[in-house]
Amino acid sequence: SDLLTIDWLWEYYSNGLFGLNVQQRIWESVSGEYGDFCDRVGWRNGESWKYYDELSFNLQALEGHLPVIIWRRRACYGVGKMIAPETFLAFISRLTICNSSR
Repeated sequence: SDLLTIDWLWEYYSNGLFGLNVQQRIWESVSGEYGDFCDRVGWRNGESWKYYDELSFNLQALEGHLPVIIWRRRACYGVGKMIAPETFLAFISRLTICNSSR
């Protein structure tokens, strides 16, 4: 219930541009291809992952860009970290379960 409320708020205040269901639709449109999804929402460009400070936090961002689930942060000597693909897949699976229980 809380997850669905959060999703509704994202979609409502972005005029349908952002949200978890928006991301889920994009995920399905790229047939569950993780890299393609990340390129499509603007978290990655080819093989280059964006750093957190390179993400867009405005309505000019690509559809599904927010909420950002995966990011690379700048750390010592330019080494970054991201949430693992498996974590993202688990999250999308949980969202599917929530949507099916509506």
